[in-house]
Amino acid sequence: MSSVFESPPLPRIWFGAGFVGLKTAYGLVKRGVKVKVVELLPTVLGRMTDLEASRRVRERLTHHELLDIELNNSVIATWRHGSRYVVRYQNGGEEEADFIVASVGVKADTDFLDGTGVQIDRIVCVDDHQRTTVEDIYAAGDVCRSRHIVTGQWIYNAIWPVAAAQGRIAACNMSGMSRTYEGNIPMNSVDFYEMWITAIGDVQAEGTDIEEITFKSNSIYQKVKLRDGIPISFMAVGNVDGAGIIRGAIVGKTPWKEFVKKPQTQLLPVVNQLGGFIAKAVA
Repeated sequence: MSSVFESPPLPRIWFGAGFVGLKTAYGLVKRGVKVKVVELLPTVLGRMTDLEASRRVRERLTHHELLDIELNNSVIATWRHGSRYVVRYQNGGEEEADFIVASVGVKADTDFLDGTGVQIDRIVCVDDHQRTTVEDIYAAGDVCRSRHIVTGQWIYNAIWPVAAAQGRIAACNMSGMSRTYEGNIPMNSVDFYEMWITAIGDVQAEGTDIEEITFKSNSIYQKVKLRDGIPISFMAVGNVDGAGIIRGAIVGKTPWKEFVKKPQTQLLPVVNQLGGFIAKAVA
């Protein structure tokens, strides 16, 4: 009778296929370690990709025999079995591994603020001056929220540029100057086997008021989303040249019709349209 404990060689189980999880798994595979990534979502890099971009990234990663990615599943329990570990999946399966790593997001440590009057909504609530709800107490960085420059909503964007900018604003205001943090735009970039992926802005925006402009070829996939003719996001796989230019258009709320007239924008396949484009409303 076969069991979960009779299937060497054993993988290292990673659950969570976000930026940190995939990059770490990728690094281990390059050192010859067998890795299995399990992700609850139907995509990898869920904040950076759609289904097509995820498919391309997944194919790029799993062409290496040491890496397996399983989507639409999750780890619900783990335990030791001798010198090994066992995981139980949401779909009922079980598997043994040498070690297990969870990469499922960041949780700010705010327990020490209990009873202080500082408002906590999973993270520290601040205003545009980095002030908390307690006089003369400021917060900056991964522990607190920030304003999305495109949507105007308060979000959790735990990346270094945001932390550095908030720190400068907090320092200025604590020293008596009046400074306002104008907000941030979510953005990230990563590469796997020399295939670059980047995402800027409100990549997951949906609705009947959203228009998509897409370029697709065998090696390149790019998508721009517009709201009222204004770019609100840019996603690219395989060719990320010009990402800084389009970031400027998103932040500056430049109408797409005006943006594409600029000579420097022609290096963007989604603008040059050598392969055609698709524009549609997203239901």
